[in-house]
Order: sequence, then structure tokens, then C-alpha cells
Amino acid sequence: MLRISAFSLLLLCVATTLLRAEPLSFDQYLCRVASPAGWQRAEVGSPPAGVSLLALQSPSGKSRLALVAIEVQRTLTLDDPAFVDGLRESIMGKLHGVSCTFGTLAGVKSLQCSGVSPDDQSVSMRMIAVVANGYGYVLTAVGPASEVTGPQATEFFNSFSFIGPPAEHQSTGKDANGKPITSNDPPLGSIFLRYFLPLLLVVGLGYAISAVSARNEKRRKQREGKNPS
Repeated sequence: MLRISAFSLLLLCVATTLLRAEPLSFDQYLCRVASPAGWQRAEVGSPPAGVSLLALQSPSGKSRLALVAIEVQRTLTLDDPAFVDGLRESIMGKLHGVSCTFGTLAGVKSLQCSGVSPDDQSVSMRMIAVVANGYGYVLTAVGPASEVTGPQATEFFNSFSFIGPPAEHQSTGKDANGKPITSNDPPLGSIFLRYFLPLLLVVGLGYAISAVSARNEKRRKQREGKNPS
């Protein structure tokens, strides 16, 4: 009985080690994030200049998690309505049923949004963005709703942390061109074009890959249903 108990304890320790998330540090961008157990690095090509990208693929191959860090001027904050509109529109603008709220991530104010694919309602996307240290940090999850809202995607978001105390931005009340920021400024104006067009290209690529993967899986199941073995 003692041997069995000891062996069971050993298996439990091994299982706990395997399930523990792998920490990934990005010293240049002063942040860390953990890769959920079983998720693998995904190739999405070369990101645009000025953009750092980490992409992970789920064990099922249907979902992607990503962390993007892009340089932004230190006068841009999530308290600036035009900046928030540009960020939300650049990443979530093509999705349906988009809802956004403010919260906190790693002790810093965050913008949290979700929506679904206009072509396939089974494909969802979550996004959390924070601004600090001269960077905009954007974490996304794209794939079936069950995985995008599941514990591993949530674990990925919650694992994000800063290396050292984050330097929060201070707004001057002006946009990138020195104009006063107002809630009536166009969301796809100079802020979006200068800072978030590269981000849109990167996130959009991951979104397209995940959508295609989900669509192919759906078609495969339909074929199997028509031709049962």
C-alpha cells in the first residue's frame, strides 16, 4: 500500500509539472506571459517593422493566442477617447457583436473586447490591451468560443505581467499630430494609420488562419457525417 501511495504521489507531481504554464520573458519589452500547457509556437510569417509578436496554437489546432507589442508615444493612454476608438476599430472592427469594457491587467488600466467572425459564428475573438513603458501590449485569443473563453486562454491573459514597475503614460490631451483629442475625432484617423495598421495586419493574419482552420474542420466533420465508416 505504501509503494502504491508513493507511486501515485510521484504521478501527481509529474502531472502538476506538465500542466504548469511555461513562462516566456521578453526583456526588451519589459513583459512576461505564460504559454498554456500543450500550446505550441505558431508561425505567422515576419511581423511588420516595429511590431513584436508571439503566437501560440492550441493542441486542437483550431485556436491562436497572441501577444503583440508595438511602440506608441508616451502621451497616448486609454483615457484618450480617440486613441481607444482607433485601437478598438483597428483590431475588432471587422467582427460582429463587439462589446468592450475597461478593466485592469497586471495592475494597469486595460481595454477588453470580444466579438465573433462575420463569416462563421463559431469563431470568436477576445482582446485585452494595455499601454505602458512606451508600448501598446495587445493579447488576443481567436478560435472556437469554447477555447477562446476557456481556462487556458484566460490563464494566458492573466499570466501577463511587467518586468519591474510599469511606467504608465501621461496624456497631453493631443493626438500624434499635436491636435486636441476629442471624442468626435475619426477612429481611423492618423493615430490608427501611424500606430495600429501594422498591428491590424498581424492580428488579421492570425484571425484568418484560425478562421480557415475552423472552417476546414467543420467541412471535415460534415464529410465524415455523410460517409460514416
